[in-house]
Order: sequence, then C-alpha cells, then structure tokens
Amino acid sequence: MPEYTLEKGYTVGIQGELKSQWLQKILETLKFVIDFCDKNNIRYYGCAGTVIGAIRHNGMIPWDDDIDLMMPRRDYEVFIKKFSEIKNSHYSLVVPEIESDYYLMFAKVFFNGSTLLERKDLKYLIGPFVDIFPVDGCPDDDTLTNKLFDKYHKYCGYWSSATTYWDNKEYKKCISSFRFKHIVKHIFFHVFKRSIKKIMLSKTKQIESLYDYDTSNKVITWCGQNRIGKEIHQKEWMGRGTKVKFEDIMLNIPTNYDAYLKCMYGDYMKLPPKEDQESHHYVAYLNMDKRESLKEVMNKIEK
Repeated sequence: MPEYTLEKGYTVGIQGELKSQWLQKILETLKFVIDFCDKNNIRYYGCAGTVIGAIRHNGMIPWDDDIDLMMPRRDYEVFIKKFSEIKNSHYSLVVPEIESDYYLMFAKVFFNGSTLLERKDLKYLIGPFVDIFPVDGCPDDDTLTNKLFDKYHKYCGYWSSATTYWDNKEYKKCISSFRFKHIVKHIFFHVFKRSIKKIMLSKTKQIESLYDYDTSNKVITWCGQNRIGKEIHQKEWMGRGTKVKFEDIMLNIPTNYDAYLKCMYGDYMKLPPKEDQESHHYVAYLNMDKRESLKEVMNKIEK
C-alpha cells in the first residue's frame, strides 16, 4: 500500500513511485471532467500552469502535479448543479458552499478511491484532483478591481482562519511568545466557524456577482492564487477557446493563449531556473490505493 507522510512546511508535491500513479489518476479525472462539460455544453478552459504545460510541453509540466481549469461563473454554477446529480461515481465534487471543513474558495473534482490530506492543519480529505476556478467579470478600472480584490482576499483570510486547526505546538509557540490574542482569535474562529464561514461566503458572493462575465470587457478569478495583475484578463482573450494537445487529451484553452500566458508569466516559453523546477503543493498524507477515513489518517500521522 503506497503511502507516505510529511510534516507541514514541505512543498515537495508528489514524488517517487507514486508520481506516475498520481499523474495517471489526475489525467483520468481531467478526461472525466472534459467529457462531462462537453455533454452538458459547459464552457471551460485550461488555465495557469496547465496552459503552459499544453503549449510548452504538450502536456504536464514535468515537475508539476496538478491540473487547473477555469469556467465562466454561469457555466461553473451549471457544472456544480449537474455534477451533484451524478450517482455512484468514482469522482466527487467539493465546493465551499457544502463542506464546513473545506478550506478553499473554488471547486475540486477528485478521484474518491484514493486518500490525500494536503496539510495536517486542514482536516479535509480529497484524492487526485482537478482544480476548477470560477471566472467573473470585473470593472474596466483596475484601481477599483484592486480594491475589490483586496477586500475579497480579506474575507478569504477569515475563511482560512475558520478552517485551520492547531496542534499543541502552535498553542505553545503563541504562549512562549506572549501572543495570547492569537490564541483567543483562533478559538473564536473555531467556536463560531459555521457562522463565520456563512458570513464570509455571503460577502465573497456579493463581490462575485457585481459584474457579469458575458457583458464585461475584463474578467478575473477573484479566488485566484496569484497577484492581482496576473488575474485580470481581457475577456476577448478567452473567446470560444482552442483545442490543443495535452498528453493524450485535446484540451480547450483560451483562444489568445499567448496574451493570456504573457499576462500571467511573461516569457512563458523560457524554463525557470533548475531550483524553481518543483511542485509547490503540500502533501501530508497520501494513499493511492484506498479511501481511508480522517480518523485513520490522523492516527497514522500521529504515530
């Protein structure tokens, strides 16, 4: 049974004998998502590093271990609704609106026959996954967009505080450095977790609904993980998309992928320095062969 554990703080991604198994599963998950979108007329595009992989490597970036898609908000909501109607599937969908311990503001589709815990302080299990980001319209005025983006990520910070668990080491660190306010704040966020997450979700939804994707000149991924300048794009770059080779899959990416990638990464055809050619995803526990419970996983990690 291939499995391993790492302490929080490592960002080494999936390595060794598990890497090929992992890649196979996330590509199978991608195929499932694409087929589902095609059957239901749902618009999607590869995004971020997945587009670099498609253009520069005709597939996965060699040192990467995840796949990113984005969908216009309307299609994203249709995707969630229709996916929730699927019964007895090997794949599961998780979104922040449903799971109280889910820690991100975007959706994941994951293979539910494996077990992945990304970090010890995040008590939610997934499996080999594809990230799916909603894309919204945004103002033509980038200054206003910046203010909204900062506000949105402040709410995301509160959301994160409500879903991050501490162990005894974290409490001891705060006590030894006299950061008692941090302890009180952390306890407060967890005691009132459900209420706080409900409020934060409402506030982020308000921002997401301000500008319609289809009637805006510019679009943005509010929950994007990059700096604001990289997340604002001209909607015309998206178009209907263009199909390109991604491993053995034909993947839809932005029509003007060159403009999109230059905005995100600059000279995207240039390889990064050797020391930067690594995954940046946490892996606290992984079992590719079996779905385990959170209790089982935490017991193994504690041992």
